[in-house]
Amino acid sequence: MVYYKSLKKIKMKKLLVFSMVLVSFVSYGQNEEVVPDLKPYEDASSKLFISKVIEVPNKTQKELSTQFKNWASTSFVNLREVMVSETDNQIVLNYITETNTYFKVLGIKNPYSMSWYVRMVAQFKDGKIRVQFYDDGNAFKPGSYSQYGSTPATQTRSMYISAITTKPESFKELHRTKWFYDLHYQWQQNVDNMTLSCEKGMRDNTLIAKKDDF
Repeated sequence: MVYYKSLKKIKMKKLLVFSMVLVSFVSYGQNEEVVPDLKPYEDASSKLFISKVIEVPNKTQKELSTQFKNWASTSFVNLREVMVSETDNQIVLNYITETNTYFKVLGIKNPYSMSWYVRMVAQFKDGKIRVQFYDDGNAFKPGSYSQYGSTPATQTRSMYISAITTKPESFKELHRTKWFYDLHYQWQQNVDNMTLSCEKGMRDNTLIAKKDDF
């Protein structure tokens, strides 16, 4: 009788552990399929996504401009190609960021990528720099052919990622009909990462070339 009760307790413990593992697994699966929220734009009318003021004490306007160019030279393959204007107190960059997702047709995942222009405006004052990031439209995407038919080319700046804000009601809908929402979420993450990179670069004294470096 005692053996029977002990065996029953062991089975109950195993069942409890299995139930906890199952609940954890289901919860993890649900978290993996949550549609993320987009961040609000600072100024939707001008397509300004985010701006950041970076305090850099004891640095002149000219020094900060030079350091920004040094950071940009390490962050982009060719700074001359992305720099569109430069004055004593302002530099404007226009660079491309790539986003990747997938859409499902008949249960099959189909990869989809899109590149976008981002306009980055950096303004300098003694001791501080302000950077602003704007949605500047899509880059050219050539047409393609697949077993599902042909897709025409997408002309440059024929759409703006900031206009795609309707959140899908489910994770399935995200990858069936509204995968551009996922591209928008990635775009925002890419810009956030660039903002952090710029802030770190402006505080990194090793980026300032010294006269005796050579």
